[in-house]
Amino acid sequence: RPQRRDDDFDFAAYQREVGTETASNQKVLFYAMAFYTVSIPVYLFHTVRDLPVFSHAPLYAITTSIAVAALAYGYENIQSKRFARLIRTRGDNISAKGADSKQNAANYVKNKRAALAELTQRETTAFSIFFNNAIFFGVIVLLAFVFLRTYHPYVGYFVSTTTAAGVA
Repeated sequence: RPQRRDDDFDFAAYQREVGTETASNQKVLFYAMAFYTVSIPVYLFHTVRDLPVFSHAPLYAITTSIAVAALAYGYENIQSKRFARLIRTRGDNISAKGADSKQNAANYVKNKRAALAELTQRETTAFSIFFNNAIFFGVIVLLAFVFLRTYHPYVGYFVSTTTAAGVA
């Protein structure tokens, strides 16, 4: 492993320092987006498959909570993997070319890398939500309306929603 210079930015330390606030904000975002995403099949099954909402509320509540937890975990998993991969490749491309002097060069590079880490975190969060939602909706449409169309709607809803959330 190469020796670290004093002006190198430690991304792991930055994530530990900022990580608690960012992680809690991201978890709220992930669970809110997962709830919104998992609520859409409720509407689909109510309108397309004529599955009443109020008479099957316990089924909807149980299935939705399982799927929300699985989808939020998927968001977090994809986001953290993409962030680690991108930050490694992008972190080496920052130089002190725009700095005024040698003293400002270290601060300039640290600020640039901190801004890069924040930007990369936002990008990977948006990508993970988009990627997992695309997989979720694709799997749910295939399972619910192609493979499980002959089953009773509540069986189709439970199996397709939980499977789609688990796959995503």
